[in-house]
Amino acid sequence: MLKKLLIVLCLVTVSCAPKISNFAAYKKQPILKSKLVTKKEIGKTKPSVVVLDFNNRDNEIAKSTKLGNSLAITTENILSESKLVKLADRNAYKKLANEIALVEMNETGAYKGPISVDYAISGDIATAGFDHKFVAARVSYNPSTKSFSRVPAKNKYIASFSGNLKIYKIPSLDIIEVVPLEGMEYKIEDAVVHRSWFKSEIDTSTITKEDNDMIRKAAADSLDVQRHVLKNIFSSLRRGYILERKARGGKNIFKISLGKTSGVKHGQKVKIFTKVKNKNELTGEISVEEVEIGRGVVTNVIHSRNAWILVKDKDVIEQIKLGDYVTVIFKKKLSRHVKSFSNNFK
Repeated sequence: MLKKLLIVLCLVTVSCAPKISNFAAYKKQPILKSKLVTKKEIGKTKPSVVVLDFNNRDNEIAKSTKLGNSLAITTENILSESKLVKLADRNAYKKLANEIALVEMNETGAYKGPISVDYAISGDIATAGFDHKFVAARVSYNPSTKSFSRVPAKNKYIASFSGNLKIYKIPSLDIIEVVPLEGMEYKIEDAVVHRSWFKSEIDTSTITKEDNDMIRKAAADSLDVQRHVLKNIFSSLRRGYILERKARGGKNIFKISLGKTSGVKHGQKVKIFTKVKNKNELTGEISVEEVEIGRGVVTNVIHSRNAWILVKDKDVIEQIKLGDYVTVIFKKKLSRHVKSFSNNFK
């Protein structure tokens, strides 16, 4: 039933994505140019990021499974597939990792090394554990059939992880975002007595390669659940500028400076921002504020370095200027639910 529901949801999502069948029929429309955007801004590329090993925090299981490195690689894969950032080699930033540790210890400081990245990502491992439960075999009698049935003994294994991901601005090392992480991986199998499950604590020396894989998977799951959060953070730092407007039969589309090389996909929603001047009535100072004015959807017309978005709201359409920008919205991924198992595991 769940599988059928997911298929229906996918079909609905695809069918709702706007398609332009005759692009040539759309005519260019006049559009005002923003006076508050500069050539330097438009020339900005996506931010550069280095992902450092997460801190194992003296957790023996985290150390033995090399979770800190595993989480860094998983984070890199998420950012790489989204094409939101330029990734730097973490091996060139060992000094940065040490300075972040010092800043967190002393609650002050800044990075004094070569500045060739805009942001650094790391994090802390709070808990990483492996547990089990032996469920004895059960025999039940069915009076209606006058027969006995036997449920064999089971071993239940569970790997759990919790921690956080931190994003630092370089060179200040200010933390601009903290993302909580929590993951769980489990399996149930027929009971086989191959080690002592009656100790109050798990002996880390008895944990097998398969157990290690479960712990690493639990950590990876914690990032997978939050991948839309991580993507949206860096999507807000990467801008696709409005370059042109076209219309046909009441439909208005706008060209943006993001395309296939930026990972833009048909059906993705975008936020549209404009710049406005604000005057402080007390001081008379003028400031420029970036304001979200509406939403749009990426059409099927996507080229290497640009794409066309559809905007339906008439009020928003009339506010959009050349030089305004969009950021792509990433949705939360459907994930497995393990709460019911967790409750039974206690």
